[in-house]
Amino acid sequence: MQRQLDFVYRRDGRLSAGVNEEGIKFYNDLIDDLLENGLQPYVTLFNWDTPQALEDNYGGFLSPNIVDFVNLCFKNFGDRVKTWITLNEPWMFMLTLIDLSIYEKDMH
Repeated sequence: MQRQLDFVYRRDGRLSAGVNEEGIKFYNDLIDDLLENGLQPYVTLFNWDTPQALEDNYGGFLSPNIVDFVNLCFKNFGDRVKTWITLNEPWMFMLTLIDLSIYEKDMH
């Protein structure tokens, strides 16, 4: 089962605007349930999308602000999550960007 860490951020994508505590609680409860049932959680930080506010306001993973999202995840879940995956299928992601000419357009 995969879950996206999409709703830990508020709508404007800035930590100064606050964190969606209901989203944090949801993932804390999910991680606790997994561990209580003998399952080790593996968290993928980028599974083909980022929190919508980060995408809309900063361009997602192309922005250095993604570090705030990652640090928020580590701070809230890192005591129990020991395995973090940065990108899901990075080769496929890059091939798709290159094929759609998105990579070249956004990087220049």
